Amino acid sequence: GLIVDKHVGKGGDIFFKLKDSTGILECAIYKETGFLNSVGHLLDREMIVEACGGIRPRSSSHSMTLNVETLHIIRIYPKITLRNPVCPCCGARMKSLGFNKGFKCKKCGFKSTNVKKSIELTYSILEPGVYLPSPRAYRHLTLPKRRFGKRPYYNKLISPWHG
Repeated sequence: GLIVDKHVGKGGDIFFKLKDSTGILECAIYKETGFLNSVGHLLDREMIVEACGGIRPRSSSHSMTLNVETLHIIRIYPKITLRNPVCPCCGARMKSLGFNKGFKCKKCGFKSTNVKKSIELTYSILEPGVYLPSPRAYRHLTLPKRRFGKRPYYNKLISPWHG
């Protein structure tokens, strides 16, 4: 799903909403998950992710929430920021004089209607891939990352129990 909202709760727990064609789901990454919580702090809006974990049912005090145990980042879009232009005379950032009125440099006083805002792309330090909690936070059913995609050990019987 697409991350549409994120906030950090008391104690460092991270709450975000995932949106897909079926609706919006509240997700939680708790501080106790260690590394996964650190990854959660770096999540941005407009990232496409798959989240796996257990569901906490809806109650009178909270909505249905997915307690995230595995996070698969599928796609990361760069963050687009518009920045005021740099003064051609002194190199300081200029200040807008209003819609379609140009810019003025606070430092040297230069004014111009010919300068434009620049587009700045910022890339996340996260990369697409699977992110898991720290090993200390694994539950007994969580598969270690090194075993993802491998067949289970019990694919053959060693010998029948009776002769």
